[in-house]
Amino acid sequence: MQRRPCRLALFVAACLVVPASTVAAQRPEAGRVFNPSSSPGSGSVISYERLEGTRRFIEFRRASNGEVFTLATAASKETQAVSFLFDGSETSSYEGELAWRPIIEDGRTWFAYVAADQQGTRLLLNYVDRSGKLSTKEPLQMPFPGKARFPRWSPNGKHLVFVSDSAVVHIASNVSDAILSGNAQAITIVRQKESTRPAGFPQWSPVGDHIAYDVETVTRGVRNRAIEVLPVDQKVGRSTAPPRIVTEGMANSNEYRPAWSPDGKYVAFYSDASGFAAGGSRTIQIGVVEIQLNPNTRKVMRGEVKEGRSAWIAEDVIPNEARGPVWTSVNDQNEPRPAIVYVRRDAERDNPIIAVSLSRWLDGLARAQSERMLTNTPTWNTVNNKFVSASEIRTAKVMRYVFVSVEGGGEKVQSKDEAAPWLREFAEDRSSNAVVRAIAFPGLGQFANGQNGTGGAVMGLAVAGIAAGVVGFGSMSSSRSEGNAIIAKQLLQVSPQNAADFATQESKFSSGKTVALVGLGITAGAWIYGIWRAGNVEEEAGPARVSIRVLPEGILGTGRVTTFASRVQLSIPFGGPRR
Repeated sequence: MQRRPCRLALFVAACLVVPASTVAAQRPEAGRVFNPSSSPGSGSVISYERLEGTRRFIEFRRASNGEVFTLATAASKETQAVSFLFDGSETSSYEGELAWRPIIEDGRTWFAYVAADQQGTRLLLNYVDRSGKLSTKEPLQMPFPGKARFPRWSPNGKHLVFVSDSAVVHIASNVSDAILSGNAQAITIVRQKESTRPAGFPQWSPVGDHIAYDVETVTRGVRNRAIEVLPVDQKVGRSTAPPRIVTEGMANSNEYRPAWSPDGKYVAFYSDASGFAAGGSRTIQIGVVEIQLNPNTRKVMRGEVKEGRSAWIAEDVIPNEARGPVWTSVNDQNEPRPAIVYVRRDAERDNPIIAVSLSRWLDGLARAQSERMLTNTPTWNTVNNKFVSASEIRTAKVMRYVFVSVEGGGEKVQSKDEAAPWLREFAEDRSSNAVVRAIAFPGLGQFANGQNGTGGAVMGLAVAGIAAGVVGFGSMSSSRSEGNAIIAKQLLQVSPQNAADFATQESKFSSGKTVALVGLGITAGAWIYGIWRAGNVEEEAGPARVSIRVLPEGILGTGRVTTFASRVQLSIPFGGPRR
């Protein structure tokens, strides 16, 4: 299956109102809304794109008062698109793909975007000043003769990576000098010759020493997308070694739109492994690959596609096609930990926005212990959500989530802030394998899954059974000792009452044995029930499984085959069937 290039066409006819979190609702405006994002640093400006008929343009909204502003626009008779009047005479149409520069310099927050005129498509740079006002100067134009798409800034704001119309990765260096001087000719653009496959959607690592992007691959005549990583010298913005595909073990699926985790160890990506379903719809999942580097050279050695209790960290996803998977952080054991935030395609729950902890997913916890549904709280209370993004607002020490929701036939751009460390505390730490805890002692598996009431009952029964067993075995031991003494007396003919006393001890031994067996039965029952119950923590998680891995890596039964190792797995299900 070959994936068609995304044109950000996932829109629904709707109207736009100002977010309730920033200002009172105003009159809805006709249009389709998508690709929302918050400016970095102070987060003073929220950007999004709007489509009215065939016209498409950017709008900006001040987070402080909800004021909406945009570039000057005029209808182009030739293109029937919204056009920007940069200098009062030159007319260009907006093509999308806005990317905020991650740093603020001289009070200006720059952004890159794509525009087109009769001479072709151009990559332009503009800025918002410290007061939140859009620059009235003519934008800087990148000195690149061809069509440029997918612009993304390096973490230090010095370089800009993009893809040409021939799907080749290019890096523009010295961009920071150009925007300070106002001279775009100071920018140097170099074609990255090491990347030989048709590429798209490049993303810098948080450190700036690698760039991930999706590339076209052909396996046994089938065209798919895969994730490739290119090592880069962050100081000069040049590649330092050939790239490497890090999802080579997933030849039967499309992996696209890579996104780096905040710590730079992982890359999340979209996958449509299920292909096109009936009616033209797709099932989109989010996968995660760990990037393993040579500790000395920082070159990519390989990628390890990760798996938790499920093969995908998120399933049934409404994708953010403009930005790819979105990383955030969650508060887990008073530590900020990487997480994925996404919109789940679930009409019965109004397409909730969900954050899932990477570490908890990797530990094999069920979704009830690894996910947080953000939109079911009074502070959010939104419905029919899509296009979520997340930005750390350092000045306010919050994580800002900007998203589009649909209510009453209209679309809203909304923003919600979560105080540091970003999300409500996860519940008490739970075992990465509740079944293993249940095997260790009855009830521990339930405590690991948060089933405290059930865990207390199971543990109480087990303790009671153990106590009964101890009492029973104690009675058996005592009666055995007394019986042996009676036998000794009888042999010595010490007392004529030996026979009657021995019968009494036999009765006590039998009673003790019964108590001991009942106690053992209660303990065994609690133990077996605890294991079964631990594997049935929630319906959607399905039964837990015990696996024996003979060789590392490789995943059987999920369409993934690694080239460097394999795995032999014995799965023993506990509990009911997966739903």
